[in-house]
Amino acid sequence: MSDTHGNWDLLSHALSLARAGGRVDAVLHLGDEHTDIEGLVTQHEEAIGVPGLQHADYGSGKTPVSRVRQFDGLTVAMAHQPSDLPSLRDSAGPLLFLHGHTHSLAISVDPRGIRFNPGHLARPTDRGRPPSFGLVEISENRVTIRGLSLAGETLLESSWPPTLLRRNES
Repeated sequence: MSDTHGNWDLLSHALSLARAGGRVDAVLHLGDEHTDIEGLVTQHEEAIGVPGLQHADYGSGKTPVSRVRQFDGLTVAMAHQPSDLPSLRDSAGPLLFLHGHTHSLAISVDPRGIRFNPGHLARPTDRGRPPSFGLVEISENRVTIRGLSLAGETLLESSWPPTLLRRNES
């Protein structure tokens, strides 16, 4: 999720929908405001966030502006701004790049892997767009990315075998 800007009602609703769909192992917040998830995750969920431009931690050195984690063999890079995403040139394995900032739900193929922006949870309409959030499901044979509305409708969905998410070596 991204760009909640202190809207705990929309954030809580998105988390409820995600949990209703199955097990949630980690809640990733891509900034503005990454601290919004504090206190909302359960003891069985890991909370991981990166600061957005409007947070005092952004650029302070106190909290990294990007993070890289492994989830079931999938390398996931997270940042608020797309320009803060690390290149991961030396990374082996499938790559997924997550970012926020634009408040626009999008999935795209990047020469380095797959890029996903889950949209925003700022307000009922922001920059002409409804709120949305994302789910990433990782299995041995597929990585599925879904962008969902707050009505639980799938707005975008893409799925790949993990081998197709490998960085283009050419």
